[in-house]
This record gives sequence, C-alpha cells and structure tokens, in this order.
Amino acid sequence: MLELTSSFPFRIVDHHLHTRWSDGSLNPADLVEIARQKGYRIGVSDHAGPRQTGIQEHNFDAYLADLGRYPVYRGVEFDVAYGLTFDSGRAAELDYVIGSLHGVMREGQYRPLDGMFAWQQRGATYVPDVDLSDPEVWIGEWLSILDLCFRTTPVDILGHPTLTPILPLDPDPEKAYRVEWEERLCELVVEHQVALEISGRYRLPHERLLRMAKDMGAIFAVGSDGHHSKQICDLDYPLEMIDRLGIPPEQIFNVEHRPRRAAAA
Repeated sequence: MLELTSSFPFRIVDHHLHTRWSDGSLNPADLVEIARQKGYRIGVSDHAGPRQTGIQEHNFDAYLADLGRYPVYRGVEFDVAYGLTFDSGRAAELDYVIGSLHGVMREGQYRPLDGMFAWQQRGATYVPDVDLSDPEVWIGEWLSILDLCFRTTPVDILGHPTLTPILPLDPDPEKAYRVEWEERLCELVVEHQVALEISGRYRLPHERLLRMAKDMGAIFAVGSDGHHSKQICDLDYPLEMIDRLGIPPEQIFNVEHRPRRAAAA
C-alpha cells in the first residue's frame, strides 16, 4: 500500500469501488484522483463472480500488478452463492475480500437476482427472483448461503448486507425485515468476524439493524460501491450512521489487520 494522507477520522477507507477491470467506468488512476480530492483512502474491489467478466484466474496477476501502481488497497467482490473465480488460496495476495449477494444457485446453475437489482437501481416494478410465498424460507436460505460462504471462503466484508429479495417487499426496511432475522444476521457476522458494509450507494443497512450490530460487537466497513465518477467516495450515509450511532474506531474495519483472513489461514 502506497501512502495516501487523509484528514478523516478512523482511517476511513472506501473499500467498495469498481474500475474498468469489471463493470466500472473509470480506470484506477481516475479513482485515485477523485479520492485525493475528497480526502479518502480507497480500495479497489472489482467483481470476481460467475459472469465471464471481471477478475478471473487468467487475469488475476495482471489485476494485482495494475493496482500495485497506485495508492490503493487491493480487493475483489465475489458472489457469496457462487464463490471466487480463482483459487481461494490466492486471496491471501489481496488486502481484503468482499462477499455480496448477487444471485442464487438452482439445480447447479447460477441465477442472478436481476429483479432485485432492477428494482433497486432503476425503480422497476419488482418481480421476485425467488419464491417469497413464505419469506421465512428465503431468510433461511439466505443465512445458510452466508454461513457456508463464511466457513469456506476467506471473506472479510459482507457487501450491501440487506440487499436481498426481501428488501423490496416494503418501503420501510424495518417492516420488510423482522427483528429476529436481523439478530440472526448479526450473530453470523460476529461469529465469523466478517465486517458489515455500510453502503453509500444503497443507503443500507437501516439504522435499527446497525444499532443492533453495534451493540453485539460487530465490525463495520465503509463502501460507496462506486461505478462512475458521481458515486466514487459518496460516503454521506455511512459517515452519518457512524456519527449518529457513535460507532467507535475499534469497530471500524482495519484493512491492514485482515481479521477474517487470519482466521481462515
């Protein structure tokens, strides 16, 4: 990691940024300049998921070499239901790994949650990608996906944690999610030492869940999930939640300690 000065407290790092290595519109150099202007440290976490783009086995070394030219932490974002697209042992060459829900496995095939993302990103009419006739069944599957992922893959951060097919069911996330579901999620990330991302792009998780997670001792990571210039280092929501809830420095993810990586070694 090359040194990049920052005047922000808690060594705030925007961990969740994408470049042209996957589906971002900018090069690493562009991200560095935007981050410099805003005063943040950054990490680049291009997609390493089932789609045949982004970080795969064949371009992993080139990706690391390219990011090594800049003052950025080096990460990837993979699909928790699918896994990494390169040997998980090589994750130790990264500074951190984000795992996020983008799809589910059905009969051995990966199925993206396109309806959920269309609703979230474009305001489209919601067409669920999974059977939600009994939401409790989906919650069980979701938590099982996360538990298996955390046990088998060296993931440090759970990206956009509550962006699941449940979220569009009610405009108020505190009604879409039940308290007992939130508690089970918090128990899972605390058990496995996985940081909960506070997402600037999606403005989630909601305050009730964040407060519960803080009280249970969870760690929080900050991410804009930026893909283009206006999204890069847009951290208004994460910083608002850190301030409002009084999240202390010891509960802010420190990328240089990589607690989950050590646990998985």
